[in-house]
Amino acid sequence: MKPRRPVELYDLIRAVPGQEDTPPWVLLVFLSATFWLNVLSDFGWLANLLLAIGASTATVLWFFYHRRRMRQMCLEFEFKETRPPRVPGLILPLSPLAPFGGADEQVGTHLNRLLQETQDPTKPLALEDQKALESSNLLPAMAALEYHLGKGLPQPNGTKTFLREVWLIETAEKRTDDSGEFERADSRGLGYLLERWFRSRNPSSSHKVVFHHTSYRGIRLVVHPRSYTEMWAVVDAIYEKAPYKSDQIIADITPGNKPMSIAIASACLKPLRTMQYMVPRTKPEDCEHWPAEFPAPMLIDIDPLIRKAHAPAD
Repeated sequence: MKPRRPVELYDLIRAVPGQEDTPPWVLLVFLSATFWLNVLSDFGWLANLLLAIGASTATVLWFFYHRRRMRQMCLEFEFKETRPPRVPGLILPLSPLAPFGGADEQVGTHLNRLLQETQDPTKPLALEDQKALESSNLLPAMAALEYHLGKGLPQPNGTKTFLREVWLIETAEKRTDDSGEFERADSRGLGYLLERWFRSRNPSSSHKVVFHHTSYRGIRLVVHPRSYTEMWAVVDAIYEKAPYKSDQIIADITPGNKPMSIAIASACLKPLRTMQYMVPRTKPEDCEHWPAEFPAPMLIDIDPLIRKAHAPAD
């Protein structure tokens, strides 16, 4: 049994004003004001006038202090959708492969066949297979790769590609049946299929991009589908161990369920860490360097909001 903590004098002082979390200075101010009120009341109208002036001054000062604190807490932010900068590091969680809602039933059969094929990422995909994958929920991940590859765009450092490393986070759920515990693959192997698509589509620049499957520097890149703590730990560890600055890596939150998105967002609370969400393109000129059906990334950068929330009021 856990021993009870003894009650200290400080706890009693905090409890007297009425609530346990009331600061002790509230009691001291109350006792001091009561004392001086009794003393000055014996000195006639002049003392009462001074007391009234002092109370009025204290009230005005408290009003302006409270107003300043409220201005710090109540912030207004203007939302403006922007594209993220192209970066060398991309964190991509992967959901189980599935065709889009309006896709033909044969597309689902085609996708299952592709997923069961060899996991050799160097084996090219036929054009028909590439089109089938582009009719699945893997399309946002494909578009993210194409965007950060930046093929055909001028590079700031003189190289021919922005993207250098991709961390693919897959899901696997442990189940138990009569034969014991086993691991049922949810999106296991999907990363190899995505890499095959990327290398088939970009044969000239694909060798410059490294895909990390299963593990990376002691980090297991496989999580339980609903374990937001695992996802948070994996994303945070990638940022810590990757050979890039925080603003040179971006995490995609498009796939996965809500707990996973919250976990990724929590890992990106540290300074300079950003996220992206793939959205359908609304303007033809947006990201014109790949097919119109590909979604475009929206930058999610909460770092300026955190800095503004903690900045002193003017």
